[in-house]
Amino acid sequence: MGAAGLDGRRPTMKDVATLANVSLSTVSRFVNGEPGRPELVARIQQAIDLLGYQRDLTASTLRRSDRASASIGVVVADVGNPFFAAVLRGIEEVARARGSLTVAASSDEDPARERELAAALVARRIDGLIVVPAGDDSAHLRTGRVPLSFVDRPPRYLDGDTVLSDNAGGAVLATRHLIERGHTRIGFLGVQERIYTCAERLRGYRSALGALPAFVRLGLDQGVVASAVADLLALPESPTALIASQNLLTIGTIHALRRLGQQHRIAFVGFDDVPLADALDPSVTVVAQQPVLLGRRAAELLFERIEGYGGPSRSITVDTVLIPPASGCAPTDDGYMTTFFINAIPAAELARVRGAGQDTEGNPFRSRDSEGGEPLRCCLRPARAGERIALIAYRPTGTAGAYAESGPVFVHAEQCTGYPSDGGWPPEFRDRQQVLRAYDAAGRIADAILVEGAEAEAGIAKLFADPAHVVVHSRNVLYGCYMFAVSR
Repeated sequence: MGAAGLDGRRPTMKDVATLANVSLSTVSRFVNGEPGRPELVARIQQAIDLLGYQRDLTASTLRRSDRASASIGVVVADVGNPFFAAVLRGIEEVARARGSLTVAASSDEDPARERELAAALVARRIDGLIVVPAGDDSAHLRTGRVPLSFVDRPPRYLDGDTVLSDNAGGAVLATRHLIERGHTRIGFLGVQERIYTCAERLRGYRSALGALPAFVRLGLDQGVVASAVADLLALPESPTALIASQNLLTIGTIHALRRLGQQHRIAFVGFDDVPLADALDPSVTVVAQQPVLLGRRAAELLFERIEGYGGPSRSITVDTVLIPPASGCAPTDDGYMTTFFINAIPAAELARVRGAGQDTEGNPFRSRDSEGGEPLRCCLRPARAGERIALIAYRPTGTAGAYAESGPVFVHAEQCTGYPSDGGWPPEFRDRQQVLRAYDAAGRIADAILVEGAEAEAGIAKLFADPAHVVVHSRNVLYGCYMFAVSR
């Protein structure tokens, strides 16, 4: 007898008991996870499979003394935004490990909608609620019964556990990165300043600029950022570099620069890693948050509350990381644009590998202490004695040609150090052999030569003597990754 044989109604525990020829109480104990005789367990499971029975969590909630529903609610700004989708992923991982369902909804940055969604979720007897605050007042979320935690932004007029990115610190990194490369006119593109993350990133940008002129455009979204970019670049003393303070603005700015034909002239740093950022031409420097980790930490704090923690509110700040695979270098005196690469492995992939503690095949790190000197596939220096290095399996996604890497490869188990602040050749590479590959306008390899590190500049000039060569990539022989590109 299958589910269709029940006249279209939902199979019940009684149906399972009848088919398995056991008592209703025996089925109830099995469904609630209590041990039983192996032969009875087998019969009950077979009956459940045949009937397509699913436990009625709502009914069981009403009968339980603790009224726990085995579900949590999450309200974010927009579940369609890749950043918040990744936050939800982290939350869901923690909830699933505890046998809880995650119910998510979008506030659309509307405080009234946030209030309605939170009330609706609480009415469904969720065990806890995680919120990305949309308004200036979170007091309406004070339920007294449902534990709360907040992620990405802190609540106002309400005390609660909070997990944030280092927004101001990330903006400082982005701005200093450009200043150190000779830029003195740097534009800032932001969403509404009332949003905490935008305000913090603007604060970091301004603190790093010091006495340098500011070029700020706020209140933007992906649809209008192109006009803001065009407006800035039309100024008599226009910016030579731009910072986009949010992932959708990063995508919009990339498109705007390309439409204007300025992608090779204007240095650009985006906030939040975006898909294929390092496969673009030129590839994009980003300040990467760790959204999955943000979600995990917020969920862990929430479940500690659900499980009885009654102490003071806690706040966790998650680091942001500058990942400069390319952009951000000023044109050289000879008219070429030099762009430097740290990761031949896409930055988002490497950050995800490190954050999850698993390689791209889903296996845990095989990590060990370095004896010193090991060449690493996507780092600026060999491993030092005592450092943790990890062997990962890696399969390229969306990369080709000069950017392709495949595993297994060794990487630093933690975030790599930066490269020289002057944007120059990393000193460890000066005495290393380089493979120089010349590419034509169609992206095909047109020529290649092997040179000593000290001869790299002469080798690049030799390749550029052929007008058909438009890009030269340099690959360090020891490290196995392309560390910089030079384009006309």
